This record gives sequence, structure tokens and C-alpha cells, in this order.
Amino acid sequence: METTPTSTDELKKLIDSLELNKGPGIDGINSYIIKKTRDVIAPKLVHLFNSCIDVGKFPNKLKTAKIIPLHKGGSKTNPTNYRPISLLPQFGKLFEKIIKERIVAFLVEYNIITDHQYGFRKLHSTELAITDIQNKLLQNLDDNKITCTIFLDLAKAFDCVDHEILLRKLERYGIRGKTLLLIESYLSNRYHLTKVNGVESNLKLLEIGVPQGSILGPLLFILFINDLPRITNFSVKLFADDTFLSLEDNDLKTLQNKTNTELKKISRWFSANKLTLNVTKSQYMIVKRNNNKKSLPNFTLKFNGKKMDRCSSYKYLGVHLDDKLNWKKHINYLCEKLSKMCGFFAKLRHCCNIILLKTIYYALVESHLQYCNMIWGNADTRVLEPLVKLQTKLIRIMCFISRDEDRDIDQVFKNLGILKLTQLNKLTTAKFMYKYKNGLLPNDNFTNFFKAPVGNHRYPLRNRRNQDFQFEWAKTTFGMKKLQCIGVQIWNEILPEIRNSNSLREFKSKFKKFLLC
Repeated sequence: METTPTSTDELKKLIDSLELNKGPGIDGINSYIIKKTRDVIAPKLVHLFNSCIDVGKFPNKLKTAKIIPLHKGGSKTNPTNYRPISLLPQFGKLFEKIIKERIVAFLVEYNIITDHQYGFRKLHSTELAITDIQNKLLQNLDDNKITCTIFLDLAKAFDCVDHEILLRKLERYGIRGKTLLLIESYLSNRYHLTKVNGVESNLKLLEIGVPQGSILGPLLFILFINDLPRITNFSVKLFADDTFLSLEDNDLKTLQNKTNTELKKISRWFSANKLTLNVTKSQYMIVKRNNNKKSLPNFTLKFNGKKMDRCSSYKYLGVHLDDKLNWKKHINYLCEKLSKMCGFFAKLRHCCNIILLKTIYYALVESHLQYCNMIWGNADTRVLEPLVKLQTKLIRIMCFISRDEDRDIDQVFKNLGILKLTQLNKLTTAKFMYKYKNGLLPNDNFTNFFKAPVGNHRYPLRNRRNQDFQFEWAKTTFGMKKLQCIGVQIWNEILPEIRNSNSLREFKSKFKKFLLC
């Protein structure tokens, strides 16, 4: 690839995109100053950046990071209780954005990044990663297959990237010449210091890892880990360093042997790439019909000779996946989290009007109810019931409605313009379907995910003449929860004038109004 020079217009747009709430780097220059002086400094910066591109050199002055320790909790004398926040010079970040845009364009053109990577990529998200995983697990249950899922915990993955190995991989991917020299310069001679209570430490050289708080760091990391799915028969799902592996078979003993064989391949890859797996935090889960611990007495997995622990649920990308796929664990987690809001809203309602209360509700309550609702929101009614009651309780508190007061709660929800939990599930699922229909999903992962309608339908749906997708019948109740069933059913029942909205925003607005009618 070739790194083309930048222009004044491009740089001005990048300056306009800088966030004002980001702290300044070691040079003390913040985004506000850069934005205010944009027209004056842009031509000078363009000259500087183009000169750096031409010689393949990243300025050393733009590579020094200021580390601010942020206390997470616990004893303040324990360094492990702090999260390091890395602040880099804003000018350096602008240059990184220019380089990143050119590398990403090259990677997209030649389809270099693996389809299994959902992190730091356009149109990709944690929700899509979990959707892909859930659909695969449900399909295996429908086919009466046993699935072994493994959650790998990489020890300080971003901080352990070997620069020499990374540069060799980039060269193999086609990032060569001056571009490779530029990245090599970007990684080398990097320093950081720590600032606490106005006092700065001495500079320390960083000889390994990708820079924290940088623009290029996450992209370089996903390129470093990009070849992992190619060396194994595991089905691999990645979100940066969050790694999910799965393998299925009809026979439990065969599955155990196959899984241990594949883990040896993973172990060799880790060793070759100088990465370390935290075996004590990495766990596996067995997903099968009629699942219980007694049915798996001798199932053992080992990584580098160390036995891995089996779990019945695991928090992956913010969602508690459980071995029965009934979502009890995640819903209990949400109830625990949101029950704390009841007392908060009970006090807040006395000093805030309903408009402000709704804004706070959307930020602190509905944001949790909406996240991955498409996946867990179609759980059984009895499983969802505690969360439904909790949401209703919060609405009663906001509107000063006592428990004994006889009021039509459904009408209260409508008056507020707030969706109930089941309605939120329909909305989030419908948004996914709209994105699929209009090409707003990653083509590599969701191509041909749904089938076009053919022949007569056995399922009672409205608007038969205007169906976009074919409803796929499954063998079991597990299979009926796949998006090819639930998603298609919800979508095909939506009125054509709503489905044919010109934008996702318009579709969401129209469908929400329809649900509130």
C-alpha cells in the first residue's frame, strides 16, 4: 500500500471531529485551542505530516504519553486498584487518524481483516458478535448437537504485543515500504510518564505493546491477532482481545478429544506470538439439551497442561451467557442493577419535572434494558417477569402512582412515550432486520442470513403479499428463537410504509409510534 499525502481540507475536517472533553497531552495543548486556531495551523500541520509520510518518520515529540492513574476502588495504596489513563498529544492523534484512514481503506479493499473480528470495525458491534454466537448455539441445540464454548482471558494483551512480530505480519499483509517505516517509527522510541497530584515521574521507555489511548493502537492489535482463526477448527469470535471459541459434535467424548486437540493449536499460536493466557480466568461452558452437571462427569479440558474450569454462565461483552440459554442469570443481573434506581428516582422526582426524569430514565434505565435486548429479550415470560415488574415500579415512582392506586399502567407508558420491555424487544429486533434489508450490517458475517419468501407460508402472518423474508420452521423451541424465526415474524408483521422508511432513524421513529398506539 501507499500512504497518500493529506490535504488542508481533510485535516480541517479531522480537527472539527476532535472531542472537547479529551484532556491535553504532555504539551498542554487541548482540542479547544486547536479548533479555535484551525485555519491558521492547518496548512503548517499539512506540510509537517506530508513530510513525515514522505520519509516514513513519526515525530518523537508526538509519541510521549502522560499517564493519569484513576482510582477504581479499594485501598488507595495498592497500585493494582488504579486504571491508567493515557493522554497523548492532540497533534499526534490527528496524524494517527490520517494514517489510520489510509490503512483501513487498504484493509477493506483487499478484505484482509478476518470476518471473525467484531472490534473496532465499521458496522460491527458487541451486539452483533453476541447475536452471531447465540444464533449458532441455538442452531446446534436444534440439531441436537453438544457445543463446547470457551472464553479466553488474555493477560494484558495490548501491552504484550511484540513489535518485531507485528511488523512482520504487517509486511505479509501488504503494508510495506514507507508506510511500514512510518509504523515502525510510530512504535519505537515511545516514552511515558505518570502524573499524580501535579508531580510528574521520570520518562520511561516503552519497548513492547501498542500505545494505550492512541488511534492506531486498536487497529494494530486486531491485525496482530488477525491470523488466530486461521490456525484452528474452532469457530472463533473476536472483539479485540475478547476471544470466544466454540466446537460442536454429537458425541461428548469425541467433542472432548477434538476440543483438547484444538486447544493445543491455540497454545502453540500463543507461544509463537509471545502472548499469555490467564488460564485461571479462562473458562469453558457446555451447551446441550437437558443440561446438568451430572451429565458431564468426566469432561476435562486442559491448556498447557493446566485444567480449565467449567462454568454454567459467563459474562461476555456485558451479557451473561448461560449453558441453558434461558437468560436467567443476565435478567437477575439487570434486576440487581436497576433495583438500585428505585430509591434514586424516589428522591429525584421531588426536585425534577417529568421531562428531566424521562431523560434520566433513558440514560440510566432504558440504556441497560435496550443493550442486546434482541438477544435476551425473547426469554420465557416467567423469566422476564421480575424485570417487567421492576420497570413498572420505576414508572409508578416517576409518576407518583402508589401500588394500591388503580391506574391503567399501559396507558401511563403510552402517555410518557416509554416502551415496555416486550416492545423494546420488538424495536431492537426490527432495527436489526431493517439494517439487514438495507445493507447496514457486515456482509461477511450476515450474507444470506435470511431467505427470500417462496411459495405458501404455513405460519399465520399479516401482509402476506408484502413479506420480505421467509419464515424458517425449526425442530425445537430452541430453534424457534433464532432470528430466522422470531426476527422474520416481527418484520413481516410491520406495515410496508414503516418497513420502507428512508433511514434507520425514520424507521425507528415510525415503528416506536406504532408500538405506542
